[in-house]
Amino acid sequence: MNAHTSPPEKVDRALDKLSDSQKSAVETLLAEGLYLGLNVMSLEGAAGTGKTVTSGVLVECLEILGWPVELAAPTHRAASVLSAKSEDREVKTVHSATRRPKFARSMAHLMTWQEGGCNGPVPQPAVQEWPDIEALEIGPDDDPCRRLGVDMGDYITGWVAKEKQPGVLVVDEASMLDEDLMQFALTVFDHVILVGDPNQLPPVNGKSVWKSVELRTELTEIHRQGKGSPIIEAANIARGAGRIELPAHRYTIEHAKKGVPIICWMNKTRMLRSLWVRRLLGHPVAQLVEGEPIVVKSGNKKDRARGLYKNSMWSVVA
Repeated sequence: MNAHTSPPEKVDRALDKLSDSQKSAVETLLAEGLYLGLNVMSLEGAAGTGKTVTSGVLVECLEILGWPVELAAPTHRAASVLSAKSEDREVKTVHSATRRPKFARSMAHLMTWQEGGCNGPVPQPAVQEWPDIEALEIGPDDDPCRRLGVDMGDYITGWVAKEKQPGVLVVDEASMLDEDLMQFALTVFDHVILVGDPNQLPPVNGKSVWKSVELRTELTEIHRQGKGSPIIEAANIARGAGRIELPAHRYTIEHAKKGVPIICWMNKTRMLRSLWVRRLLGHPVAQLVEGEPIVVKSGNKKDRARGLYKNSMWSVVA
């Protein structure tokens, strides 16, 4: 691309990567949404319609036109998947993109003291909370929390919105987003673009965000990478309230070795099936095996401080 190419020409070249219907959706969001000052817009579509590709070009166009853009998803797993599909560009959770923790007074003073290089006397609220802190002789390169043996997450008292910033927040898998996080997003960002399928299950609290959309665009054409996929075909039958005939399959050790998932309705069934699959693979009952996938169940404060968030997936290492 020529360095002297004008922004409109760069936008046209980016749009050339899309089908006509995808291009029309992006142009509508730009011309009828952002430039008219709408707050909430959506790029909707079923599986296989190219939402990820289209939203990627949308982000590219926004950056060409000078709009500050952040990508986000409701969960850590969804953010990781989107990052992998977006050439490893940074993708945050909506939580981390829009909120910051509010700490107890003692921890807040300790953090401010640390940000100043631990210079000067230790703040009195910190001394009152940790009487031995002055005897530790904490230096500018030290981590006070580590020296004290305390977990910062234990001192979070709530969450507040981050400072207002101009720009656009693009949220993938938006069906999982709830109204509370949506309010934080609108408090922080000028514009929010929701990407997803409104026909998917709503968040656990049942409060969907799609009713707040001011401008909707929808992708309906199934593209080549989605054609022939039994999952996409089944999803589209379900969208039309059709009956899905499921063939009977026997789950074998070959399925287990390939990591083929089993979807269960109840937690009790999930736990029993997990034990059954581990026995099928010959794993010991009371010991994890290297390479075995695990899911964080609780995600409490101490877990989150270590980067272990609820429903995030990991692998066992030696």
